[in-house]
Amino acid sequence: MDRPSVKTMRIDAAGDAQAESDLTRFIIPVGFMGIIWIVTFTGGNYLLMSTIEEKGTRVMEVLLSATSPTGLLAGKIVGFAAVSAVMLAMYLAVIVVLVVLFAALDVISPGDAVLGVVFFLIAYLMIAAIMAGIGSAVSDITEAQSLMGPVMVVLMLPMLLIPIIIESPSSTVAIVFSCIPPLTPFVMVMRIAASPEGLPAWEIAASIGWS
Repeated sequence: MDRPSVKTMRIDAAGDAQAESDLTRFIIPVGFMGIIWIVTFTGGNYLLMSTIEEKGTRVMEVLLSATSPTGLLAGKIVGFAAVSAVMLAMYLAVIVVLVVLFAALDVISPGDAVLGVVFFLIAYLMIAAIMAGIGSAVSDITEAQSLMGPVMVVLMLPMLLIPIIIESPSSTVAIVFSCIPPLTPFVMVMRIAASPEGLPAWEIAASIGWS
């Protein structure tokens, strides 16, 4: 009835075997998901506060005289996306340095890095749309906080699912939550980083298309 212990050995190009650290197997998925979560919510929060401030100071009315509401919000989302991309690049630079210092470059493949950027863009657009919607619907930060409560409860679910997804990235729970926007990008990043053998291509394509 006991769960069998699994010992993973990594073979390098020279044929030398090295045991894979369980700590590394845990930190990499959590680290990548955490960075995307922090960056997207930081950018989304700036977008929310900017929208509320412009409405409160009547700047929004002046801007709407020169453009449409859709164009204004789309421009704000794209502008803050550039800021979030710079923040992500800074965090990733620190991670690359740490990975090089710990000689763990083989743990992250270039394909996984590309998918991480794709899911970051998806996550940001989802969070930014939610924040912009909340900001356009309220007139002050107090009203925004009341609407942010249910949103934060839902978006905190990836944090609660960390042990389950890292232990079994192809489990039914992981697959189900991969199909629930806006949780999809956060869950998929963890699944990709926690799966040594990789996920099926159709699951990745379906999650990107569904999001």
